Amino acid sequence: CARLASLQSLSRVISQAGYEIRSLSFSALATSKAVLGIQEKRGLSVFCDCGSDVTELLIFKAGLLQSIQILPCGGNSMTQQLSDGLKINFELAEDIKRSYGIIGEVNNIQEDKEILVKKNEFYKPIKQRDVAAMVTNASRLICTQIKAAVEPKIALHEIDHFVMVGKTLLTDGFIEMMESVIGMPVSIGRINHPQI
Repeated sequence: CARLASLQSLSRVISQAGYEIRSLSFSALATSKAVLGIQEKRGLSVFCDCGSDVTELLIFKAGLLQSIQILPCGGNSMTQQLSDGLKINFELAEDIKRSYGIIGEVNNIQEDKEILVKKNEFYKPIKQRDVAAMVTNASRLICTQIKAAVEPKIALHEIDHFVMVGKTLLTDGFIEMMESVIGMPVSIGRINHPQI
């Protein structure tokens, strides 16, 4: 996996060396080949790779790719909302998201529960409920964008399998939020290719 500019440079170097690249594969397509098994290839399947910067959506019908769409949202969208809302740097916001970012029922978190965050030379208390609210709102927006991208292509009730992969899914409650927004079960993709 590499960025497009790096692949273009690498392709040029390989070509100048007198060799030919047999094939290049779009990252989400390569991941779907490793994750989607025989069961998921039957009927209508949506494969969603929710990365840090972008979300890649692939729609398959009977195992054949029908549509590709790339959305400009991902896990960094949640981190950026925390960074802006709490007025902290992006790296610290990422750490807080990973450790305390709970998506879902914000009211289930005790109102007095706090996180101590080092800002400059001092520790600043931040309410965990505020962190959860920001992460929940950002994840709902991502899930809504995914739903809005899928709906014009196919009716949600026709989907047989909705499979998601990506680091963003590690945020506690993200899959449940996705299921709530699209109104159907979502499964987490696992590598099942026999050669991997």
